[in-house]
Amino acid sequence: MQLSIEQIGYSKDQLAKLELYRQAMQLPSIEAAIEQLNRRQLDAMVAAMTGKRPGPQLAIN
Repeated sequence: MQLSIEQIGYSKDQLAKLELYRQAMQLPSIEAAIEQLNRRQLDAMVAAMTGKRPGPQLAIN
């Protein structure tokens, strides 16, 4: 189940910061900005636990 931005309950200040980040990174939506920030946080957590930074992933058929 995917929640909308309104259902999550971000404050106006948080939404303003996300909008600035979205514009700076030239992302199509605030949701995309949130996904990118989450991905970066997960990568940092994996690096802290394993001592290795995740590298680029290749799609192999």
